[in-house]
Amino acid sequence: MRTKPIAQIIAIVTLCVASAVSAAPSCSLPASIPATHAEKAGDVRNVPIGGYLLTFSWSPEYCFAAKRNPRAADDPTQSTELQCGASNHFRFTLHGLWPEGKDATWPQYCHPVGLVSAPTVKANLCRTPSVGLIEHEWEKHGSCNWATPEAYFGQSAKLMDHVKLPDLSGLTRGQINASAIRAAFMAANRTLPHDAIGVAANKGGWFEEVRLCLDTGFNYRKCPDYSFGAADADRVKVARVR
Repeated sequence: MRTKPIAQIIAIVTLCVASAVSAAPSCSLPASIPATHAEKAGDVRNVPIGGYLLTFSWSPEYCFAAKRNPRAADDPTQSTELQCGASNHFRFTLHGLWPEGKDATWPQYCHPVGLVSAPTVKANLCRTPSVGLIEHEWEKHGSCNWATPEAYFGQSAKLMDHVKLPDLSGLTRGQINASAIRAAFMAANRTLPHDAIGVAANKGGWFEEVRLCLDTGFNYRKCPDYSFGAADADRVKVARVR
């Protein structure tokens, strides 16, 4: 398939930027929110922190995948109803703020932590619309550099609020180059460098996440090769917004 003409790419990116405000979800929380529970921790890795990834998931692709592989019905913390049900129409959601190592090995599950409180879960569900994922992010990633869930999610929220999330609806027809996604983010965020934008796609070539690379002071930095993901010329598909 031939690459889109440059004029068409510019027009699409302009549309994405013009619609950036609408990328924020219309979020309606349920009356009853499930309680958190501890997950089974993975391998403990207390390695030095060399930077961070601020990771945003493209919700339409997540919901499409969830229909193919529904979560266990007896585990309400893993329900996809909040994110993928009829009440909400998320675009980008906050997957997490991940400490990175000084090489391809990252810190995780650095020490045992308590559960995220119900008020903190509720305060973050419109950014990360999954009780189970909120608990997971705190245990796996937050435990490696923050004293409390409130400090961890507060830092994540502050960083998210400084990013203008482009509406990628104009990129959902056919295949595009990964460079078009980077271009949309750069156009919406003038201080965001091209080489600080990691693009992740699944094995089927569907766009899943953008991962912004940060240094230890939470400033943008060049992504290491293992975090950059898809090359600019790689072809990806973007799931449509409902």
